[in-house]
Amino acid sequence: MKKICYKFFLLFPFFLLLPVFADANKDFLIDESLFKNLNIKESFLTTLDPLYKERRTFSGYNFLNILFQKKIDYKKYDLITFIAKDKFKISIPISFLEKYKPFLAIRDITLKNKMKWQDTRDGGRIINGGPYYLLWREEDKVPVEYWAFGIVEINLSTFHETYGASIPKNTSNEKVLKGFQVFQESCSACHSMNLIGGQLGLEMNVPKNFSEYYSVEYIQAYTKSPTSFRANAKMPPVKISEEQFNNFFLYLKEMKENKLCNNDLTCQNLMDAKLLKK
Repeated sequence: MKKICYKFFLLFPFFLLLPVFADANKDFLIDESLFKNLNIKESFLTTLDPLYKERRTFSGYNFLNILFQKKIDYKKYDLITFIAKDKFKISIPISFLEKYKPFLAIRDITLKNKMKWQDTRDGGRIINGGPYYLLWREEDKVPVEYWAFGIVEINLSTFHETYGASIPKNTSNEKVLKGFQVFQESCSACHSMNLIGGQLGLEMNVPKNFSEYYSVEYIQAYTKSPTSFRANAKMPPVKISEEQFNNFFLYLKEMKENKLCNNDLTCQNLMDAKLLKK
């Protein structure tokens, strides 16, 4: 499964050469209003999902059919980002969605007693699939990184709008670019780089870069087994190869020279400005 995901991320350098288009990114909430007046029937999908780690049957809709019904012109964007209730983010290429046609589940019909979703433990936290869960057909073997649960919001954007300041300036170094790809694949759902990325984990670059206060040995050991360092750690183990980690660390050190801000006040002002735009 990792192999499929990594092949996609090797396409990222191509996007670095594309111009930034003028179209503004589009945000919309996922709630009951999205499903009103849909001219499509609720359907069912049985699949082996990575959250519950077993085969279950869900009810919901073909996600692209929802966008079509709502007249959302998703094809003019590069990426779609699914944002969970805990601010966890998963960005997926539009081309990938069109190829594999995901399913947006509104409930788990395997459950009884009219429950929509069942709680489960993930590291040090209790979570469930609701209110909405993006699923894929089992036979397509879609990477676990693209299964998005707890969805409350969706963002459509160009590549540069999504990754902006987290893109390394030195795009001629292949290892740095591969490290950037590792960051996007394995870290950015929870962590941010130059304030771009998830909000569940720590910011990695500003005002201090991880490499300025953590050793390479510590970072590597912690990513392999967070619970060995912190009881009830929310972060799951990161399963990447030695080469992938080395490339990531090169990217991390490269970004130390490309900080968006260098002190807590400036960084806070930038974060406040981002919040005001939403």
